[in-house]
Amino acid sequence: ELVETINLIKEVQEKGVPLALFAELNYASSAAEVIAKETGLTVHQLDPAVTGILDKDAYLRAMEYNTTILKEALTR
Repeated sequence: ELVETINLIKEVQEKGVPLALFAELNYASSAAEVIAKETGLTVHQLDPAVTGILDKDAYLRAMEYNTTILKEALTR
């Protein structure tokens, strides 16, 4: 399954389509790291907003963080 994913990414890269690779903070990113190593992509970490400080603005801050990461990753 991982090999198939890597091969698909390489096919898309050969066509010149810009790609970004994302993983979630607080979760193992070993598969993402292997994909990054094999394809030259950078792993961008997103906050799944399932852990952290319990406060009324925690979810909003997580989404603001994710928006920043998405914007940076997709405008390269």
